[in-house]
Amino acid sequence: MNRAAKANLSYEEAYRRLEEAVAELSAGGLSLDEALSRFEQGMALADYCGRLLDQAELRVQQVGHLAPEALDALVSGDAAASDADPGPPPPARPEPARGPLAGPAPAGRRSGPAPTGPARKPAPGAPLDPLFDDI
Repeated sequence: MNRAAKANLSYEEAYRRLEEAVAELSAGGLSLDEALSRFEQGMALADYCGRLLDQAELRVQQVGHLAPEALDALVSGDAAASDADPGPPPPARPEPARGPLAGPAPAGRRSGPAPTGPARKPAPGAPLDPLFDDI
């Protein structure tokens, strides 16, 4: 879903489309290409809905911090209230550098320490963990 198409989409319409994508994927019967396409569309719609909700939350917080005069102007429908400084724009979510189906990041780009500890699976012929011998 491109940005121009999403810009005119209401939250309700985007959410409806997201529900349709989930229903189609849950029902099964799609080819692999169709399923991947619907999954990608669903992920884009979910991200879009999340951003709209973040913007709505920010607006609610901003209204909660308005001066009494500005609140009175909102109640009376005065245009001056809408011309008031709306404050900072909502924080932008960074665009993913890779598509949702690209898989994990290459090993050199992972953050945090490398995993340490025992291997998950014992080597062939190695003794099993006594806690799990009865399995």
